[in-house]
Amino acid sequence: MDIFNGSQVYQDYFPKLINAAAIDFLYDKKTDIKIDESELKYRTLETLDMIDELEKNKFKGAGLGEEELFENNLVTGFRLNYEGKLIHQTVMNKN
Repeated sequence: MDIFNGSQVYQDYFPKLINAAAIDFLYDKKTDIKIDESELKYRTLETLDMIDELEKNKFKGAGLGEEELFENNLVTGFRLNYEGKLIHQTVMNKN
């Protein structure tokens, strides 16, 4: 899951994310799994709530801002914040 703070950043990254997802889909053996939209929304909100509760390790960003790394037995990821605002967040499932 990737979250961006604005449409310009999203527009720059979205084509790359679609290409990566398409490649993953082609090689994924679990392509018969179906999740309806309401279940997907529920799981997304549940994951975001879980991430908010995780302990974050904070570091100065490579450029501007501050990075927060987080991890538990289900997910790993990071946030990039600038002046207290979320710029980008990536969450990856460990399974």
